[in-house]
Amino acid sequence: RIHHCMRAIGMAVRCYDLMLERALSRKTFGKYLGQHGGCQQMIADSASDIEAARLLTLSCAEAMDLYGARVVRDKIASIKVAVPALTSRVVDRAV
Repeated sequence: RIHHCMRAIGMAVRCYDLMLERALSRKTFGKYLGQHGGCQQMIADSASDIEAARLLTLSCAEAMDLYGARVVRDKIASIKVAVPALTSRVVDRAV
């Protein structure tokens, strides 16, 4: 399950990279997309969502290494729910 979360985070990072590339190459109303406040807000929200997903997954993986899968079932359940939700938000913003 942790592996699936890591893959989802990778997908979110790729979408984030594409979002940044687009924000720096597309102009609207005489300014790059990245210079508009709404776009900056989406980029910042996406960066914080990716970091939160990474930290949750890392915390779960570390706890699993230290204590075993049975003890950290709650953390596994947490990342199973949180990481796809965070990834979906990043992908939605990127589109």
